[in-house]
Amino acid sequence: MSSDDASSVARPIADSASAEVRTSLRYRVTSASLAFVTWGSWAYFVNSQAHVAGKASPLVSAIIHGAGSCMVTLIMMQSVTWLYQKFQHHRFRLFIPAAITTSVTASCMTTAHYLAETANLPATIIPGVVVAFCFNVVTAMNLQQQQTRVASNS
Repeated sequence: MSSDDASSVARPIADSASAEVRTSLRYRVTSASLAFVTWGSWAYFVNSQAHVAGKASPLVSAIIHGAGSCMVTLIMMQSVTWLYQKFQHHRFRLFIPAAITTSVTASCMTTAHYLAETANLPATIIPGVVVAFCFNVVTAMNLQQQQTRVASNS
């Protein structure tokens, strides 16, 4: 990641009382696009290895997981940003937003795959949940870093 990319992760938003931070449009679009391709491909691969008659085809699982991951990624970034602002002075500020957001989005993805009758549900979902939690912590860390920069410039 270039220094230009790193600086575009979070951009300050000035309001009358204080400066808030949020993820940049470039960060959101890139992350959502990568989620679609990566997790859709993963779902196809895992479910083509374990395809069971009467269950969703690997392509259906891939489309569900890719589209779901794309949408969930966009929602996660908004949610982590919002929760990060709500836990201003909590010592677990980096982890609470990640835990809450990952739990909710994992439940939604699990429900979607269950209803679609994905053949290999655990192998489809679990790796993405682990990566999502890490991604959410990194997003919160980026917000914290940006907020520190904004505060030191004030």
